[in-house]
Parts: sequence; C-alpha cells; structure tokens
Amino acid sequence: MTTDERVSSLHERMKDLRRKKEHRKTGVIGAAGAVLAICLFVLIFGKGTLHSGCPAGMYSASMMLFEEAGGYILAAIISFAAAVVITIACIHWKKKQQNKSDRKNDEDKEENREE
Repeated sequence: MTTDERVSSLHERMKDLRRKKEHRKTGVIGAAGAVLAICLFVLIFGKGTLHSGCPAGMYSASMMLFEEAGGYILAAIISFAAAVVITIACIHWKKKQQNKSDRKNDEDKEENREE
C-alpha cells in the first residue's frame, strides 16, 4: 500500500466519521424538537391540573388564550415552524453542495493519478 493510498483511505475514513457525527447530531436535534412539540401540545390542549382544588386547564397553556393573546401565540408557533423548515432546507442545501465538491475533488485526484 503506497502513501497516497493510505492518505486517501484516511480521508475516506474521516469523511465517514464526520457523516456519522452529523447524522447523530441531526437525530438528537430531531428528537429534542419532537419532545418539545409534544410538550407544547400537552400544555395547550392539556386538561390536567397542577394543584388540587384548581379547575382543569387553569394552569395549562390554554390559559394564555385569555384576553385575545391567541393570535400572538399562533404567530410565534408559525414563525418557529417556518424557521425550522428554513434551517432544514439550508442544511440540506449545504450537504448537497459539499457532496458535489467532494465528488469533484475525487475526480480531480483520479485524473492526477492517471497522469
């Protein structure tokens, strides 16, 4: 095995490790987002009580809909969802560009080896 082959193998291994690390991060972020979304829905639509003697829903997030504050809450939730979609689209675009760059670099290396 030549030095160039070893270096190439090392670079491939580094790419694989980076992809795995990014995949783990994406999974953790997705799971955290899902947990937060579930918590949000439980708070908004929950019918439980936190303290005995209080009416159902008194301490849930549905209390924030009092005095016409629902529009602000809806705007915040829609803004958050839009930000998440934009972030995911940017991450996808960045990965796509990086893959194109990696392919081009690999092709250039192969052409240099042939010469």
